Amino acid sequence: MLQQIKLRVKTSDGQKLHSNWGYSLYGILCQHTDTDYIAELHSRNETPVSQYLEVLPGYQEAIWHISLLGEEAIHYFGQTIAAYDSFYSEHHQTALQIVDKQIGSPISEHDFCMQYLTEGETVRRHELEFVTPVGFKSQEQYQIFPTVELMLKSLWRSWQAYAREVRLDGEDVRDQLIQYTQIRDYQLKSVRYPLKGSKIPACKGKIILQVHGPEPLARIVSMLLAFGAYSGMGMKTALGMGGYRLNTNEKA
Repeated sequence: MLQQIKLRVKTSDGQKLHSNWGYSLYGILCQHTDTDYIAELHSRNETPVSQYLEVLPGYQEAIWHISLLGEEAIHYFGQTIAAYDSFYSEHHQTALQIVDKQIGSPISEHDFCMQYLTEGETVRRHELEFVTPVGFKSQEQYQIFPTVELMLKSLWRSWQAYAREVRLDGEDVRDQLIQYTQIRDYQLKSVRYPLKGSKIPACKGKIILQVHGPEPLARIVSMLLAFGAYSGMGMKTALGMGGYRLNTNEKA
């Protein structure tokens, strides 16, 4: 099961909001969620939640995007979100007030996959708008520019960690996805995301992908990119990084 939630928020004292509040917001979610469940997640080294803060013009309000991956996450984190109208941030010394809640209906893994793998037209052009900084690590080095390989490998790993019914077959399929996908255009700028006393190299902006090759591969790419709108892309997606909007175009 997958679920997306959007909370329109503002601070109680008029503090300006910033996307780097994501780290604190994840801590707040965990602090108010069933302690046994959170302890179990940490023991399993699982993070079935991604979230980021999309700051609106003027920096006084923002949309807090929260995606829950799996029935347990939907149950436990969903209870937290339903129960509170504000959360206090010790780090920022202010309350984050929820102005509006938009709670999407959960969708099953099977129904989600069928939307992209069997139904509708084959989409080959995708525009990704990175709302919060996206960063990658390869061979123990930060990689600022989001190459096709880095992006699709990240989404592939996230899907395989989540999926229970629809598993993707082998690294040879993954490598074909990379081979047939190209960066058509981009407008990116390098940024730094502050986290735990360090600043992670990353980027923000837009990138356009074009998918060639057989239809089944193009459909898998569409599914992975759509899933990324839930899971986030790259590193630290539970802590506010890697959030993006996806726009598609059916024209090749």
